[in-house]
Amino acid sequence: MQRKTLLLVALCVGLLTLGILRWHTRTKALSSYTANDSLVARVHDQHLYQSDLDSITATVEDPAKKAEIAAQYRQNWMAKQLLIAEAEAHGGHNKADIERRVLDYRYALLVHNYIEQRVNAQLDRTVTDQDIEAYYAAHAADFTLRHNIFKGKFIVLPQEAPNKAKVKQLLKAQTPQKLKSLKSYCFQFAKDYSLDENTWMPWDELLQSTPWSNTPHKKKLLKTKRLLQISDKTYNYYLTIKEYRTINDPAPLSFVKDQVRDVIIYKRKIKLANKIKEDILAKAQNSNYCIVYDH
Repeated sequence: MQRKTLLLVALCVGLLTLGILRWHTRTKALSSYTANDSLVARVHDQHLYQSDLDSITATVEDPAKKAEIAAQYRQNWMAKQLLIAEAEAHGGHNKADIERRVLDYRYALLVHNYIEQRVNAQLDRTVTDQDIEAYYAAHAADFTLRHNIFKGKFIVLPQEAPNKAKVKQLLKAQTPQKLKSLKSYCFQFAKDYSLDENTWMPWDELLQSTPWSNTPHKKKLLKTKRLLQISDKTYNYYLTIKEYRTINDPAPLSFVKDQVRDVIIYKRKIKLANKIKEDILAKAQNSNYCIVYDH
């Protein structure tokens, strides 16, 4: 009995939503052909018009690319229509069952689009730092690292850069004046550098652009406390590691802050969507649009 009641309630919600929306379909018969909308392909009784291709390529500016996309769409459209015709003629399918599934999908798509429009119009997307910190504190176990990360300094110097010994001295120093001198030097001579030790960086991604990419024990290298240096024919690479986290460690909040924000917004969407559905049902029941009969 309870299951029957739930099914009836779900049907009422769907019917009420369909009563609010209108379903638009666009079909063209051969008789609709005009000089302004030329026919470009036909498969049995199905027709593809130039306006269909124009709508597909409307945002494409390059003429060659536009023509390529149109030709590919036309080819795919013809193949699809041929397969549909072949399946209808020889597929041995249950036509009533397929039509029921198509109708179910149409109703589901209508309801989904309607709820999505309502959610997008009403959703509060403001997420404060306090919101993020509170959610992270309660769900830290949900945010584990999928790759190694580190904080430190990284410099790539051309082989011809002057006074490279000075770089090693400055990298080991911690005073603001030494850091200022290092920034000045890197600005003048470095091909690439990162001196912000407060920012987490992907470890393996960084190593990919260096000779360290061939090191078999990259995780062991990550745990090194000393200044690291390696060279190739073109560049010298310098690396210091202040702090690190490895795969499956809890991710630092600063590293997953955007991810936490996305999760908070997603959960708000789900909650709001459920409330909209409940409100629709309540309104229908109060207006006698939807009545459940228990026997």
